[in-house]
Amino acid sequence: MAKVVDISGKKFGRLTVVRKVPRPLNLKSSNARWECICDCGKIVNVISANLRNGTSSSCGCYKKEVTSMVKRTHGQSSYNKTSEYQAWKGMKYRCYNKKGDHYHLYGGRGIIVCDRWLNSFENFLQDMGKKPSSKHSLDRINNNGNYEPSNCRWATDNEQRRNNSRNVFLDYNGKRYVLTDLAKHLSVNFGCFRAMIKRKGLEETINFYIKKQNK
Repeated sequence: MAKVVDISGKKFGRLTVVRKVPRPLNLKSSNARWECICDCGKIVNVISANLRNGTSSSCGCYKKEVTSMVKRTHGQSSYNKTSEYQAWKGMKYRCYNKKGDHYHLYGGRGIIVCDRWLNSFENFLQDMGKKPSSKHSLDRINNNGNYEPSNCRWATDNEQRRNNSRNVFLDYNGKRYVLTDLAKHLSVNFGCFRAMIKRKGLEETINFYIKKQNK
């Protein structure tokens, strides 16, 4: 039997996984079941496969909201003025339009849009929800990953800059820092800090500055 990967604490759409729950005795499926809490506060049990493939991304509340929106706007064509619709069109343009200015950074290096979203704006909107504000835009959590529910979020420009693939990340005291933030945390000059890490390594550099601060 394959080992079940613990996904407690992870978020899929509106659902945050709380814990694994026992499989009902009358259920023959081998899929693990997880207790999840929806953003609306409702608790539901969902199987792993439905969380991972995006079939289940809320307790059902968001589907009702989207259905209501569709009825109010009389179909998908009315979405074309919303920023969420433009974000959906934009991700497809970046991945599939070979004439696009930034295609080489997306489709050109293998980034694709998942099947659930590719031809359905309703599915995209159901999974992502509305943008929290006009300052948020569509962002991939893993820059080498695809456009799919488990790898996308609405993020501000500042959050996206921190998630840039060119950033240097370092682990210190059990936490992961962007190099600039770690320098700020240690109250040291960023340029000197970066140069010393290249020469002496992270551990020796941190020990040097800690000793310097304690003098």
